[in-house]
Parts: sequence; structure tokens; C-alpha cells
Amino acid sequence: MQARRLQCESGKEIHRLVTGDQVAAGIIMELQKFGVQVPEELAIIGFDNQPIAKVFDLTTIDNQLFKMGSTAFRIVHDLIKGKKQQPESQELLFRLIQRSTV
Repeated sequence: MQARRLQCESGKEIHRLVTGDQVAAGIIMELQKFGVQVPEELAIIGFDNQPIAKVFDLTTIDNQLFKMGSTAFRIVHDLIKGKKQQPESQELLFRLIQRSTV
């Protein structure tokens, strides 16, 4: 498998941050088919804290999607209704949810 080859050639540990929990879960399933041990041989971190992350015991980043959507809606709604004249920028916190894939 490419992950093992890369690790052997470089002598370094291999880690991946995957852009979505569903994709990360698919990668884990494929790695299992090839006998690659997660996280011993390849660490995986997902993104979005979707329900599938809990099922796969996947370490993930919770970027507060619901809060992000509701905040974006409120900002646009306020602009449309004339409550605000300028677009607003707001920083939302995220958190790392550590599970078994790191």
C-alpha cells in the first residue's frame, strides 16, 4: 500500500487531515482492506463532526456547522431587512474531538 511505502521511504510517520468525516470513514474502510493499522501506521483526522465520525470512532474537528449556518442566515437576513448596512464578520471557535484514529 502507498501509505506503507511512503512511511518506509521517508522514515517518518504519515498523518492525514481529511476534508470531511465521510471521506475519512471511506479511507479507513479501504485501509482496513489492505491491513493498514489506524492510527499505528496512518493517523486520520476528519472534519465537520458528522455522526459517522462517532460510528468510526474518528478523531474530527467540530467547526460548528449548525452555528455557522444560523449565523450566516442571521447576517444575510439583517442585511436584507435593512437592520445592518455593512456585511459582518464573525469568528466561530472550533474544537478537536479526539477519538481513536490519532
